[in-house]
Amino acid sequence: MILLIALTNEREGYQSFKYLSPGLQLHLHDLLSPPSPFADNPPEWVHVVCSVARVQAMIDEKKALRLGQDRTWSGNLVWEPMPVSLLLTRES
Repeated sequence: MILLIALTNEREGYQSFKYLSPGLQLHLHDLLSPPSPFADNPPEWVHVVCSVARVQAMIDEKKALRLGQDRTWSGNLVWEPMPVSLLLTRES
């Protein structure tokens, strides 16, 4: 997950933006463990917008995640691919 601060600009019916901050990549552990406000009441769904490799890493993290006292997170991930994730790359 990447948190970004953006500046929006509406002009002649078009909307554009530019990033004002670097992306911050969060992990499920950051979201679901203290001091997160979601630690006591984890969400049922987490929506992520990321690359294929990143969502695969998050799925692996979800399988290994422990929330203390041997509790696991039984929530679900909703994945929305980033446009660059859809580009075909040639493997060498």
